[in-house]
Amino acid sequence: MRHRQFLKAAGIGLAAYALLTNTQAQEKIAHAGRTKFLLLDARIIASTDNAKLAVGTVKKHPANPLFGEDKPWEKRFDNLYANVIHDGAADLYKCWYSPFIVDHSSKGMSLEQRNKTQYRPPRNREMGVCYAVSRDGLKWEKAALDLVDFEGSKQNNLVLRGPHGAGVFRDPDDPDPQQRYKMFHAGDSMRFSADGLRWSAPLPCPDIHSNGDTHNNMLWAPELKRYVGLVRLREGGQRIVGRTESADLERWTKAVEVLRCNAEGQAYSMPVFRYADIYLGLVAVFRTREDRVHTELAWSPDTITWHRIEAGTPLIANSPKEGDYDWGCVYAAESPILLDDEIRIYYGGSNGKHTGWRDGFLCLATLRTDGWAGYEPENADQPATILTKPVTPHGPTLRLTADVAPGGSIRVAIEGDVARTLAACRPVTTTVTDAPVSWQAGKPIGAAPVALRFELTKARLYSFRFGDTQDPPATERQRAQAALEAAIPRAATDATRPVFHFRPPARWMNDICGAIFYKGYHHIFYQNNPYSDDQYGWGWGHARSKDLVHWEELPFALVPMKHRGELRCNSGCVTLDGNGRPMIFYTFVPQNGRAKRTQWAALPLDDELFEWCRVGDGPLMEIGKNGVSTDKAEVHPSWSDPYVFKSEGRTFVTFKKVRGMVCEAQNQALTEWKAIGRMDGVEGECPNVVKMGNKWVIIRSTNPMSYLTGDLALKGNDIRFDADGPPRTLDHGFGLTPPKDRGLLRGLYGTSTYEDDRGRTILLGWISGFKTGRGWNGCMSLPRMLTLDASRQVLQTPAPELETLRQEHTQVAGLTLANEFKTIEGAQGKQLELVAEFIPDSAAAFGLKLRSSRDGQRAITLRYADGTLNVAGTAVPLKPAAERPTLKLHVFLDRSVLEVFINDGQAAVTRVEYPDEDDLAVGVFAENGKATLKSLDVWRMKAIW
Repeated sequence: MRHRQFLKAAGIGLAAYALLTNTQAQEKIAHAGRTKFLLLDARIIASTDNAKLAVGTVKKHPANPLFGEDKPWEKRFDNLYANVIHDGAADLYKCWYSPFIVDHSSKGMSLEQRNKTQYRPPRNREMGVCYAVSRDGLKWEKAALDLVDFEGSKQNNLVLRGPHGAGVFRDPDDPDPQQRYKMFHAGDSMRFSADGLRWSAPLPCPDIHSNGDTHNNMLWAPELKRYVGLVRLREGGQRIVGRTESADLERWTKAVEVLRCNAEGQAYSMPVFRYADIYLGLVAVFRTREDRVHTELAWSPDTITWHRIEAGTPLIANSPKEGDYDWGCVYAAESPILLDDEIRIYYGGSNGKHTGWRDGFLCLATLRTDGWAGYEPENADQPATILTKPVTPHGPTLRLTADVAPGGSIRVAIEGDVARTLAACRPVTTTVTDAPVSWQAGKPIGAAPVALRFELTKARLYSFRFGDTQDPPATERQRAQAALEAAIPRAATDATRPVFHFRPPARWMNDICGAIFYKGYHHIFYQNNPYSDDQYGWGWGHARSKDLVHWEELPFALVPMKHRGELRCNSGCVTLDGNGRPMIFYTFVPQNGRAKRTQWAALPLDDELFEWCRVGDGPLMEIGKNGVSTDKAEVHPSWSDPYVFKSEGRTFVTFKKVRGMVCEAQNQALTEWKAIGRMDGVEGECPNVVKMGNKWVIIRSTNPMSYLTGDLALKGNDIRFDADGPPRTLDHGFGLTPPKDRGLLRGLYGTSTYEDDRGRTILLGWISGFKTGRGWNGCMSLPRMLTLDASRQVLQTPAPELETLRQEHTQVAGLTLANEFKTIEGAQGKQLELVAEFIPDSAAAFGLKLRSSRDGQRAITLRYADGTLNVAGTAVPLKPAAERPTLKLHVFLDRSVLEVFINDGQAAVTRVEYPDEDDLAVGVFAENGKATLKSLDVWRMKAIW
């Protein structure tokens, strides 16, 4: 698997992508799957009247300038070419900037001296890349890094010498920890780093053919599924923004023009970043006659076609006072920092002209949320009207971000065909950020596309979206992602971590909350805590696979709504709603331990299920409403783990700790529910109610895992489960003498079942019992195919797709064992699949040893005696030998994880074991008599990462 590669799967080619740039395709992607709509996106605007699009208003921070040329190697900041990120895990701002370290300095020169003396760069001019950090983004530290020599000393903050115009890009999606940081410089070279400090040798990219003496930067473009680089081209004396792209960071296309201004206002550079599903560019416009630079705003739907917003009007303007810190030049840093309440745009400022003597500084401008550009009345005395094209709502609440002056207002109407107003809102009369619109009657927003008519009076409208107050801010996801990434290096060093079982890149994993096959992918959702490796899940992680073997890590599906008092998103399930869309059901666990748990739902905002939005303005089910009992004996306050199942055209849900209570959906959207009764058999946690053939199976996370088979009877509001017999064990994985240093549970737990496109019933579960303090904890079981035999016993067999991981093969047949232990030559390792079949004879006991010492004294032992198979301390009763003349074991060993399938799936055992690192052998044995190893096949297994 490639961690967090949800946007980096093999993508469409250039020819196919070109089709997206025609008018019809642009119309389609203008609002498909969008979570937020910026008004500056012309594709969503149908018409305007007395309205103009105005660039946003930035505020220069009073702490400016933040730092300047105060080190001996900082001869001239020139254009600074800053790259600033906020590392959420370390809670640290990081800045890479590029001063000339060999140059003429203007330190000590008066303004008069500068104006009288012409600046000429030296022939041996050299640029370097420096590094600074800050806790608050205002006070910066340039610590000595001891990495790069400058004039005989490494006591400086240099990370490199030589690269010109380096753009630094942190890429957490790259599975290679040595390439988490990427540097794009001189328009034709790449470097890589694990920490942003120690960089690889340059990787030449000669096919770009650019003139790289500017700020070169790069980013990932998900629509194209390629990296995009922004470089400089020249045509005569004209500076032009060029664009190149690559799928593998090695082969880049020849750079082509994407933006030019004019001869007197040239496009010097353009850092580009993704914002609200479009791309924004901060264009450094070089005013050649004045020899000064300011920054303007541009936007693009695809990084290919660019549109300037109010060309000639700065987003970040120069100071009007000559000699001030940014009077001469303003160059934006590579990407802004998005905070909950503001946008931070760092930039390089200088107090002199572009080609003259000047001092340079790191500076900061701030912008209100979404405030890049907005519509306002052109004639301020008259209202402005903006009509959007139909857009698809992804939530029942329309939310606006706008500035409203005293006496001003924003009115919104939903338009039907033939300019017929379907609904109108109550006027918005104050400045708002992501605030809900209140309608004069009812809730007019459904699932169908709507056109919106905005009337603005003394107001500027920046953005709108459909959603609810409960949706957590994007920064919460960013912090969680950063925390997860920070733990990856530590987790990656653990030699006991499984390599062909799915697990998150780091931190804690528990229950498989839900699984579903949807549009060509197997999707799994699981409990994930990005802040700990020894505490229960915090939100829902998400991954997908095309082959049930290799998995792509996707963004968090659910994160807690802290602003609504949510502590964590507990387990649940995923099903299809009445419209065929995947729908998450989960339990809201409140921060206040005395508050009651409630049941919520979420829907995806796109068909790839990358982003999710809570359904409605509150919970779908809660204690004391819609027939849900308040009696703790019937519904415990800690009720959780909703599991939705369907029968005879009806949809039901049950939970843990409800004594079998069942609620039924009252509408097709599955947003209205009513308690209708109880059914027996629902015990333990994470209940699964699954139909297999003409029988129903209830799988329960008990100790050990168990299940019941039977019949589901429906009659009106009466629902009943009639079991065929007592519970049976699904997995025997809880050992008799578990080690005391393990976490809670040891084996298989927290399962989820689903049906794939081939009609197979697949079970996935959480494997627990790992040691803590290693940066990770928990993994998913291998996919198990479930079937019922004639006796209504659930048979579990590993997915046949796992055979693609097999490598070197060792085979033995007809080996007689007479009161002895034998190692199998050629069969050893930490990652194995084994299929063994024994014929009992006179031996009192026989079996298999894995991760064994050469003498067999230390091993993970599978020992059969007296009708019981003991798997590393777990006793599994088996059918008498007379009923089955052989014992067949199908074993998967993945470093610390052991999964054993017995007699073609009649029984299963899951264990977590920590054998001696030097013990690698595979052996077989017989005690006090003879036994025959009928056959043994051993394969070494490939890693999936």
